[in-house]
Amino acid sequence: MPSITPIRTKSIVGEPEVVEDASVAEKSVAWLDLKAAAIALAEYQVKDGSIPDAANRPPVCRRGAASTCQTVPMTVPFATSARSSVGLEWELMLADGKSGDLVPRGPELIAAVGFSIGSKGYVAFGNKSATGVTNELWEYDPATGEWTQKSTCPGTPRLWPLAFVIGDKAYAGAGIDNLLAAHYLNDFWQYDPAVDAWTEVTALPAAGRYQAVAFSIGNHGYIGTGVTSFNNYLSDFWQYTHGCESPEVLTTTNIKSNSAKVNWNIVPDAETYNVRYRKTGTSTWTKTTSQLNYKKLVGLAPNTQYDWSVKSVCDAVNNVSSDWSAIQNFTTKPLKLEGENDDEEISVSIFPNPTSTTITLSLPSNQNAILSIFNLLGEKVKEEKVTGREVTMDVSSLPQGLYLVRMENGVVGKFVKE
Repeated sequence: MPSITPIRTKSIVGEPEVVEDASVAEKSVAWLDLKAAAIALAEYQVKDGSIPDAANRPPVCRRGAASTCQTVPMTVPFATSARSSVGLEWELMLADGKSGDLVPRGPELIAAVGFSIGSKGYVAFGNKSATGVTNELWEYDPATGEWTQKSTCPGTPRLWPLAFVIGDKAYAGAGIDNLLAAHYLNDFWQYDPAVDAWTEVTALPAAGRYQAVAFSIGNHGYIGTGVTSFNNYLSDFWQYTHGCESPEVLTTTNIKSNSAKVNWNIVPDAETYNVRYRKTGTSTWTKTTSQLNYKKLVGLAPNTQYDWSVKSVCDAVNNVSSDWSAIQNFTTKPLKLEGENDDEEISVSIFPNPTSTTITLSLPSNQNAILSIFNLLGEKVKEEKVTGREVTMDVSSLPQGLYLVRMENGVVGKFVKE
């Protein structure tokens, strides 16, 4: 690990010594104290190469060239005025304790925004001391202690932007583009760490702003207050609901002579799903709904090909739903096989929902199985062995959000932790 060791030197106080001759100066008490400190510091870095006694000092490692250290002669000018002082300017740097190489230091960054997704932390936008306003994104991994630069946002570089996280994606925007003649921004961008990509989303339908607040609760982001011009302080508040995505990863399983189970991935914002199916070649769809990410279709004709698709319903009250998914098809078996069992779907109720302390699951029959809870990142956050028809689990320690409950034979429900 990089390290730096404090170095104690004698204090140099009082009036500066008058020096007219370099040979006299080199023998002065002040000069000798400075020289001792310089030699002690030389193993880290000297700003301009510089202990005057080049023959006795160790090699100087200039920044960025630690592997080619060499002794660098230097002439120290002495003033001839009546009031002169002797001194050196030093820069202290971190050095790797094993290799001796200088540890590079990143430029200072201010007015940026930070957020976390899963186990990683992120810092985006802001003002870099070296290059000015930026739209870069950096990812921090606490497991390795390392920073990695990620994709740069295509939007305008900015100061004091806002950010919130919904599910496994971040949303960042607003802010100002500079400190002088600033433009107050209201655009927003979605960052997906799974593909390291930015996508522009719906802009804030209000005045651009900076130094505002942003946070998320459940599946919604919230933005409010801030400043839109000099001393023009805002008090409005806005809720953001990102686009309702169509289900993907469509499969058909448990195909029998008169039934089949259709499956899809979980859409984080979906309240329910609409499913439609029809005999291939016909135009009329039969429609049904599901609260889970699968549906058993029953009453089908044997030895018949069917089409099906599904869409997400993210806000039934305001009629917010996705497009229908791509059409899939399957063919039922010709005859019902002897011993074939058309098991009914697992029917489970979870209450109270939402909850802040415990959930109770009412199962259709006595169970002796493992019950697991997953967050929307697919991470298992709790697991218990359960028995009986009614099971209570303590979820008080879980963060707020939407969770999925699974048994060994599949997803059985979801709940919201307040």
